[in-house]
Amino acid sequence: MIRLGNTDYKVCYLDTNILRATLEMSQSIHINTILKLKEKNIFAISVISLVEISHRQDVIDKFIKFINAIPILILEPSSQILIIEKEKYNQKISIADLILLVSNPLIPQNKKEIIQFIGSDQFQKICHILKNDQTVEFFRIQKEIEKEKEIFSSPEAFVKRRLNLTIGNKYDITLEDCNFLSQKIINLLLYYTYKHRKKKVERSAPFDFLISGVVPYVDVFITENSQAKTFNMIKDDHNIIDSVSILTMKDLRESKNKVPNSR
Repeated sequence: MIRLGNTDYKVCYLDTNILRATLEMSQSIHINTILKLKEKNIFAISVISLVEISHRQDVIDKFIKFINAIPILILEPSSQILIIEKEKYNQKISIADLILLVSNPLIPQNKKEIIQFIGSDQFQKICHILKNDQTVEFFRIQKEIEKEKEIFSSPEAFVKRRLNLTIGNKYDITLEDCNFLSQKIINLLLYYTYKHRKKKVERSAPFDFLISGVVPYVDVFITENSQAKTFNMIKDDHNIIDSVSILTMKDLRESKNKVPNSR
């Protein structure tokens, strides 16, 4: 939850595929669904999703129109979330700590700031860093899939090994504690995607993992069907996202104007 003014809102996080479909569909049923739910919920996206759609000006133009109609939080990239998690080791982190920008249609300056941000050197730097991360992670995932028997022995062993690579071994971390949640969910998603579903590694796959880093900090994650199934597999085995509802747009359309709880 996040408090804005005197009101508490559920934070509903859209993945890139849901955002893109919402913006690209003419007379989008997605947009109509979201507009019906905006009263008690605030929607959020990762700046990574903004990077993914930024190469298409027509989609960016639709995004600007979208934020004219609905408040939205733009959240930090996974690399910055990791920095925050290091700074707040053994402390509670809230979604408010992870906000990069806020768009509120009632505050015209917000829209101006987002338009300026998309054209800024800061945004271009984020794009460059993320595209480099995507390439590096793509080849790393490919290598690890080749060593499947060695590294996929258990989710705990896999996540611990990956955390040692990412943050070093000076932290005493278990899967069940409250530290480095972004890195844990990213790597659990990687484990469950390739261990259980035997998917081929797509070039865009690293972004799918990187945007998941914020999921433990939100109330609702709205994603496509296959990704929802993987997240629910993680929920069945681990408590890291117990408090997060994993939903699809179909779930929302059938919810009668309120965000339902997941199973």
